[in-house]
Amino acid sequence: GTMRFQPLTLLARQFVGTSANEKINGLPAFHFNDAVVSKDTWERAKHPSAFGKYWKTTTLNRKGGGETYARFATTLPNAGVWRLEYFLPSAIIERVRRFGNSTASFIIHLNRGTANLDIHADSAVITESIKTYGFDIGWHTVGEYEVENPDVEVWVSNKEKWGVVFADAIRWSPVHESN
Repeated sequence: GTMRFQPLTLLARQFVGTSANEKINGLPAFHFNDAVVSKDTWERAKHPSAFGKYWKTTTLNRKGGGETYARFATTLPNAGVWRLEYFLPSAIIERVRRFGNSTASFIIHLNRGTANLDIHADSAVITESIKTYGFDIGWHTVGEYEVENPDVEVWVSNKEKWGVVFADAIRWSPVHESN
């Protein structure tokens, strides 16, 4: 995918972070030069549109081969029919750097790709592919699943050579069927 750099002078958000090599929970910081990021590498980026109240960070993969994945595991309160939703943050990453008295801001517009979701439930795996380009920021319904064993996992991966896949948040909601 193509990346555009745009200097922004009006935004003066302080860039927080140290070297690109600093890792949190094994995740490297987002690197603005994607040529140095190898395939199937998940990165973390500070992101104002990420889901969450305090820790505004998202995880993303820019070029995949399906070899690595982000794993969401939970135990649902009970068996039944559950709706799975997937959260998409904005596809814009911003970095602000201070140089003495001046500020430089870089904006990258990332091309969203196809998110591959492997839903592990009841000793089976259901695979859903979501083409996320053109999607709005926010929650998107993946599907509804009848679950007997409440221990479920969702693995998010990127199998495409281009296009960003986010692993920001998922949520399960009970579906109350009317008889």
